[in-house]
Amino acid sequence: MIATKTYSQHSIQSPFGMVMPGRNWKAGSANGYGFGFNGQLKNDEITTNASIIDFGARICNVKLGRWFSIDRLNDLYPSQSHYSFAVNNPISVVDLGGNLVIFVNGLMLDQWKGQDNREEIPSVPGVGAGGTMPNPNYAPYPTNEVSTGDFPQYLGKDFTYWGEVDKEFMTRFNDPNNIYVSGSNQASSEAKTRYEAGIKSGMEIVQMIMCGQITLADDETIKIVGHSQGGAHAAGIAYALNWAYEEGMINNPIEQISYLAPHQPTEFETPEGIYATQYSRKSDKISSTGVIPGTGISGHSWFGKIKNLLAEQFIQLKDMEDERGGHNVGTFKEIFKIKKGEAGYVNPKIELK
Repeated sequence: MIATKTYSQHSIQSPFGMVMPGRNWKAGSANGYGFGFNGQLKNDEITTNASIIDFGARICNVKLGRWFSIDRLNDLYPSQSHYSFAVNNPISVVDLGGNLVIFVNGLMLDQWKGQDNREEIPSVPGVGAGGTMPNPNYAPYPTNEVSTGDFPQYLGKDFTYWGEVDKEFMTRFNDPNNIYVSGSNQASSEAKTRYEAGIKSGMEIVQMIMCGQITLADDETIKIVGHSQGGAHAAGIAYALNWAYEEGMINNPIEQISYLAPHQPTEFETPEGIYATQYSRKSDKISSTGVIPGTGISGHSWFGKIKNLLAEQFIQLKDMEDERGGHNVGTFKEIFKIKKGEAGYVNPKIELK
């Protein structure tokens, strides 16, 4: 059985999953697993907190992302510290010390229509000798993939979505360190379902931070941006990350959440105590009037404020006729024209010392 812990009204699974008999994940224990980040050998003779990894050429403290000895190829990188690890960011190798921004996209119609995430299992007696059959218990969609590359992914392949809005956020935050999460769900999905899917994505991100796949210094924060269906998914991610932070599993608090045209906004809540901003339009033909143009599909979504959001953090943007009534993510470049001091201005909310 996978270990769970009840937190408020939700049950969160342990990110370590099922432990093998006679083994545990804790470093320093007699039966602890011997390998860590990048599949390299842990060296518990130096410390018992699972932070020291032996890469052969040199030893790394993965909690700090630093080596104990200099890089033998340091002459090739005169601008970097000889003790740094992957230019301080082994994921994208672009951020020299920024925080993490998580982008959560909404519905991808082509993916939803394709339903092409199939899984075959060996045939059972009476079905066919040596063949395969569709797994009757496997849901082909959604995938809810977490990507540390430059684009969100579906079945491991990049797709474009954000229309430079992600770049605008990263520029305003002065933070190029980011990951993407696909929050695209069934076209008729409910906010509760997407919120719970977000919790699972959040715990996957927690595991990636704890295992060193995402590196953050102790004084760095996390920002989350969700669009359309990705709004409820982003709220679930925020809930899981905040739970992990309060439980001491990760050291990085959520600085803020930005909800762009959140779908079914009145049907989910944003975590209390975390700064959040919602940007919506009454003219939005998907998240405010509920019908997806050209499909005849009703998303059962109406104009309104996300639960727990303060009134001054609910920003009603000017209505639009085109771009599906201002639902498309590219229309939200408008928010970066909001001036400093005005409601909805995009900027860091936590000044780190």
